[in-house]
Amino acid sequence: MRRISPFLLSIFIISYESYSSDDIHLLENNIARFAYGLKLLADYEFYDTAIYLLESGMNTSFSDYAKYYTARAYMFLGDLRKAQEYFISINKNFPWYDYVLQGIYFISFRIGDFSLCEGFKDIKAIPEKGIPEFYEFLFLCNERYVAYLWERGRYDEAEKIKERMKKILYLYLKNIYSPVDFIPYRKNLKKVFDLSLRAFGKSPNEVIEKDMKEDLADTLFKVGSYSDVIDWSSDDYKLARVYFASARYKDAISMAQKLIGKEKDYERKEKLTYIILVSYARLDDRDNFRKFALDYIRNYPKERFAGDLAIKLGVESYLESQTQEAVKLVSLAVGSPFDDIKERAKFLLRYTFGQDIKSEPKGFLLLLKKYKDGLSFFRVDKEHNFSEQRIPSKFAWEIYFLKIYLTDSALSFLTSFIVSNSRFDRDDIYFLSQRGFLNFLPLKGDFRSVFAVWVPPPVSFYDEIDSAAQRFGVPVPLLKSIALIESNFNPAAISPARAIGLMQIIPTTGKEVLSELGIPFSIDLLFDPEINAKVGAYYLKKLKDTFGSWTLAIAAYNAGPGAVSNWIKKNGKIYCDSPELFIESIPYRQTRFYVMRALSYYLEYSKFFGYEINLDDLFRCYS
Repeated sequence: MRRISPFLLSIFIISYESYSSDDIHLLENNIARFAYGLKLLADYEFYDTAIYLLESGMNTSFSDYAKYYTARAYMFLGDLRKAQEYFISINKNFPWYDYVLQGIYFISFRIGDFSLCEGFKDIKAIPEKGIPEFYEFLFLCNERYVAYLWERGRYDEAEKIKERMKKILYLYLKNIYSPVDFIPYRKNLKKVFDLSLRAFGKSPNEVIEKDMKEDLADTLFKVGSYSDVIDWSSDDYKLARVYFASARYKDAISMAQKLIGKEKDYERKEKLTYIILVSYARLDDRDNFRKFALDYIRNYPKERFAGDLAIKLGVESYLESQTQEAVKLVSLAVGSPFDDIKERAKFLLRYTFGQDIKSEPKGFLLLLKKYKDGLSFFRVDKEHNFSEQRIPSKFAWEIYFLKIYLTDSALSFLTSFIVSNSRFDRDDIYFLSQRGFLNFLPLKGDFRSVFAVWVPPPVSFYDEIDSAAQRFGVPVPLLKSIALIESNFNPAAISPARAIGLMQIIPTTGKEVLSELGIPFSIDLLFDPEINAKVGAYYLKKLKDTFGSWTLAIAAYNAGPGAVSNWIKKNGKIYCDSPELFIESIPYRQTRFYVMRALSYYLEYSKFFGYEINLDDLFRCYS
């Protein structure tokens, strides 16, 4: 079992006098076992072992969740009476008590209590949300009732009931595709199809009404099951979005262009234009990309993407010595309703294009201005007194451990659900907000902004990051900003690219760095924030030594050193003369914004702790 306590204790125990190290170890152990039980249940279908581990959750604040998921495991094993015992033991104020009752109805029906069907015979409003077995129960009850009516020659009534059964099929499918308790139920699909064939002689796709099928397609799109959307939807607009999301860019362009001329709805037309121009960008068709980008800027000037496009095209024009066109395009972004877009445009117009325009640089732009003003160092007064002297409740600790151990699981959303249905005092909110629960932090503007949106920024793993930064010569505030952007301070975070931990280390990079540090590699080491922070700091400093500045090192940390080397070959002189222009010209949109956000948070963390910023190191021309 992966241990987390040793590195957590080094930060927290000295400050939280209510808990001894043994208390925290026991708490973590119970939550870890409970979380692994949940993973075995939802991700691996190892129900027997899951039940054994879920038992540990009974000794925590999540006891009703432990009972609920234990009951579900017994249901999957076919031990319905044992499942019923656990369902019956759950407290009635449990947030999912309706689903508990649904489970009890299904079990009672399955063990022979058909009288329950009477209570659902004339149900007018079928619950929209529920566990899949509940809809199976409703379907079977209605099926029995149809047989009863047919036997008595009441055919019209029987047909009305069959119409209701179509809606039950739809809700059965919807709650499989978007499960209320986050357990993957895809294996239940065959049962739905079998029930449909038995009752109607047709598949659900042939039985369910068109509007219900489109709703299923919407549900599938939200959960990223794009190939399934195609099976359910006949809406060309939806299909264009699916093709785009599935990287079928030529199909996306073809479908979107077929629709765009006839579309009247502003939002849908904007989305179609976006699909076309970004698809052309992904296909590296520069001419068509530019054509549709200009259309987008002209027709949707108040959209965030329009402002960013205007800046991008303006910078490209400037680099092609079309200064007049560049000024015209970037000036359009000055009218953006988004503060960061507007200020980026003003900064370029004034400090790069030499236009007479008032600019009030913020975030990373302020650092660029100070550097362009000739400053080598920049210090701001310390704005906050950081203190860990907060006493969180046992529940806050449990939530924190649950988040860590449920990362990379189908049930990872459970933590967010519990948080949204719980109350916390000020100390708990402070504790959680500083450890990646950023929903507790008030946004200072649009969350998509490249300026800092959490002011003051969250602080977690203070000692680990501080120690790693100082050991390898990385500015402490900069390493914190990278950790915030990479993982929201989640030591167990795993990205789709399989990057791991606090600093999101790719295993091959971790192995290389640990080898250079003389530490035998094990992938589990990357889940230890102390080791992970060291690997991240070492690698970031190595990139800085390679490229000469922290800005280029940040870009390489995100995009890879090979990509940055290519950009330097193409636009190296620009970086030395105008680092702001180089940043705006980064071809990868994600990396472009990554660099801007990292620099903005570098400034905020420097304010928070009162650090001096070495501007020469930050923007120095590559060596």
